[in-house]
Amino acid sequence: MTENLEKRTYDHVLKISQILCPNIVIGRKGHVPDTVIFGCVTDKNFHKKFIDGDYGKAPHYVILRDGSVLNYISVSDSSSYFTTSSLSESENYYAKAKGLVSCRPVNVSLYSVSILFEGEDATDEQLLAAASLLRLISMKFIRLYRKKLPPDGNHIIPATALSSKYSFNVRIEDIIELFKKRPI
Repeated sequence: MTENLEKRTYDHVLKISQILCPNIVIGRKGHVPDTVIFGCVTDKNFHKKFIDGDYGKAPHYVILRDGSVLNYISVSDSSSYFTTSSLSESENYYAKAKGLVSCRPVNVSLYSVSILFEGEDATDEQLLAAASLLRLISMKFIRLYRKKLPPDGNHIIPATALSSKYSFNVRIEDIIELFKKRPI
């Protein structure tokens, strides 16, 4: 991570667009999310799919290459995006979700917020947006659940539990460091 990027965290303004998404499960049945999971989307038609009710899947956020953010689902809600409960189910789901790096071999649909980067390698703008987005999510956690998002590798993780042909070349440690540079 460059020093210039660290300096830019202080001036970064998050550009976020709310999307009406039909692929939503209202509420989390009393469960409080405790993890933010980063992955990537390589499918060029991801937006069309995520707003298609028949597709049935959507992340909470997608960070576009220019650093702008699409917000599909509120942090207080979830979708059928991360809904696997065992490794074998994860493998089956992964085959269905072609173009997405999304699986983790536990049921995190009630406990996590999912963020996808457009593309496999993050741009500087995406890294800055990710750090700003983590601050926003942490503030929402405080407001909704009266708890902070701990800025560590146990609560902010990459979705790379399963091997796949899609590589996720984003250093989560860099995002956490940028997140810490500008406290809430």
